Amino acid sequence: MNEKPVLAFVFSLFIVILTAAVTYMGLFIPEIYGDRATELVLSLQARDTVLLILVVPLLLVTACLALRKSRRAYLAWLGILAYLSYTYAGYSFGLANNPLFLIYVIIFSLSLFSLVLNLNRLNIEAVPRWFSPKTPVGGVALWTTVSGLTVGAIWLRQVLPGLINVQNTRILTLGVDPGLAIPALDLGLVAPLAVFTGIWLWKRRAWGYTFACLILFQTIAIGLNHLSYEWWLSQRGTVSDSVQLLIYGGLVMIPLLLVITFLRNLREEILKNNSDRSTVSYF
Repeated sequence: MNEKPVLAFVFSLFIVILTAAVTYMGLFIPEIYGDRATELVLSLQARDTVLLILVVPLLLVTACLALRKSRRAYLAWLGILAYLSYTYAGYSFGLANNPLFLIYVIIFSLSLFSLVLNLNRLNIEAVPRWFSPKTPVGGVALWTTVSGLTVGAIWLRQVLPGLINVQNTRILTLGVDPGLAIPALDLGLVAPLAVFTGIWLWKRRAWGYTFACLILFQTIAIGLNHLSYEWWLSQRGTVSDSVQLLIYGGLVMIPLLLVITFLRNLREEILKNNSDRSTVSYF
């Protein structure tokens, strides 16, 4: 396709404005989260911090560059939209039950439909040809597969005891009650998709290359959320465990290095001048 992704770009501008607004309110008007457990409010504020400082600016930059037909920016844009869809699906399905509910639903809907529009625009069979033969698909495939299995194992470890104990009326026995939105998304969507992405990428299938960026951005964001949560705890006088900080730091650095290496091996169209962009197909 030669048409620019204008509709998805316009949706992204609305997402930027709305996400900036609700995260600002979550950070500076924490009463918006009501009288929920302090740990859950801190967790939501940790997410808001990452969203406002990193995700929102990156969404704006990648959307603008993708509009100028940058392949790297396009894949990064997909990854950010996927993370926003995941995050605000959780918020909409009860993780953050507050008066901002309708705005969460709008952000979730805009993010999801932008992602679908952009995936539909791709010439998916051409995606593997964007990448150099030297692209380290093995390392990325291993990371996505292990990430999916790990996420699944973590949640199953918490869910299975509640299913086995018939006298327990609650499936999850956590210190706070985040609802079942995130476990459902992780077990039903994120974990299986990460495993399949690893398999597809190992076989150098087109969808493996496409979804790899989605999974890598997801794991980077999860690591950043944990680090942000530890920072918020430190502001209340809680000393963070150094081993946990190292683990969360690894959750950020490993996929970050992988996504940088992965995208560096993506070959952009070489253009002689700016006017040539109109001749570059999408994609």
